[in-house]
This record gives sequence, structure tokens and C-alpha cells, in this order.
Amino acid sequence: MTNLKEERTLVVIKPDGVQRTLIGEIISRYEKSGLKLIGMKMVLPDEAFIQSHYLIDPEWRVKTGEKTIASYRKKGKTPPSEDPLKITEIILKNLKKYISSGPVVAIALILAAVFIPVAFNI
Repeated sequence: MTNLKEERTLVVIKPDGVQRTLIGEIISRYEKSGLKLIGMKMVLPDEAFIQSHYLIDPEWRVKTGEKTIASYRKKGKTPPSEDPLKITEIILKNLKKYISSGPVVAIALILAAVFIPVAFNI
């Protein structure tokens, strides 16, 4: 089991959230849910940042590609490719373009209060 005292969560507010001035509202919601802000930084992401924060697992790529192809077919449309890996290549290209389109705010959060069970002798 993970040690909850040491577990951290990374939240990245993407360019549209920054542009729409939602940073304060987003932080407020996390704090109201019991998380505490321990670090925050605004960055203009480059390709290295994007690749280090998005899991590019081959299994994920296949599953995502297959789901996308199925979604196209369900809507009666022709997918851009029948190859799941080619589909996720397109998705990742668009994601990289979107994420690098403006500044993002990276926030590190931890649990504000950790429940520690106590044994009582009765």
C-alpha cells in the first residue's frame, strides 16, 4: 500500500484553463476536497515536458486507437486509418500541439490531513 503521507498528485491546468482564468477556481476546488497545495509553477511546455508527463505506453496506444476506430464506425464515419498505432500517432500529435499552444500551470498537491488508525486496548 502507498504511504499516504508521501503521495503527491500533479495537476496540469492546460492552456485553455489558463486563458479562461480558471486557476484560482481549480485550486479552490482541490483545497475544498481536502488537498493542500505544496507547489505551483507556470511553464510553457516543450516536447520533453509533454513526453515526461503523458504515458506513452504501447498497450495504451493500441487500446486508444481501437476505441477511436470503433467510435468512428459507431457514428457511421470512416476512421482516418485502420491501424490503431497510426490513430494514436495523430492523437498525440494533436495533443502536443494543443498543450504547447500556451502556458500551463503545474500544481503539486498532497492530502491536507491523513487519517492514521489508532489501536485501542479495551
